[in-house]
Amino acid sequence: MMPCFGRHTRFLAFALLLASLLSGCRSGRIPSESSNSSFSTRRSEVVSLLSESDSRLADVKTYEAKNAKAAVQMEGKNTTLKANVSFERGGATNITGRLAFPPLSVGSVSISEDKVHVKSGILNIDKTQTLFPYLAEMVQSTFLGLIPKAYLLFGDKDFSHFDMSLTAKGQYLLSRSDNRMSVELRINAANFTLANVSVKTAQGDAAQLDVAQYKSFDGRLLPVSVLIKVTPRKGKPAEAEVSISDIRINK
Repeated sequence: MMPCFGRHTRFLAFALLLASLLSGCRSGRIPSESSNSSFSTRRSEVVSLLSESDSRLADVKTYEAKNAKAAVQMEGKNTTLKANVSFERGGATNITGRLAFPPLSVGSVSISEDKVHVKSGILNIDKTQTLFPYLAEMVQSTFLGLIPKAYLLFGDKDFSHFDMSLTAKGQYLLSRSDNRMSVELRINAANFTLANVSVKTAQGDAAQLDVAQYKSFDGRLLPVSVLIKVTPRKGKPAEAEVSISDIRINK
């Protein structure tokens, strides 16, 4: 009886050790290259902070940026435009462009749900491109500097299933992929604002959203430089780098 009891005891101890190791992979420390010890490397804490970061601008219902500058590359042409960006949270994001002089309308882009609609009389374009779910939410989050809920693409409730690391530049690098798509985000560890998000689908569609600089507007920290790059599986890539100087919130 004693040898059998000993074997069961050793098996139980091994099982508990294995469970502890597996748990540690999810709730323990994340790899770090940063020399800043104030940035958390506890996985559970980082996941919690990522979830809480959205509350920073919970009061924002509408957004409008007037007289922005947009450097646009589309259909093989480079153009610098005056641009207006506007949206209501949860609705479509509308971007219109016009020449500085003469002040002629060049075209518009509307982003809603998983679609991008581009219309331009000058370029003779009027088409809709379907990309991937939650694209509109990602674009609005980028203009607000918030962390987009990219975990929704995988049917999750938070970022707990994403691979994480802390880079030498002080950014949390989050990534996840399956047989449908791959997603990568870079989050500024100092204030949990967005630096970059990119999505690539197995079909070949891709989108990249970058925030290069932030500034305070009426006490809210918001992006003043946003890059949107879309590469559809069919058709030519397009990108717009938007420089923002005037933002109106809830007006």
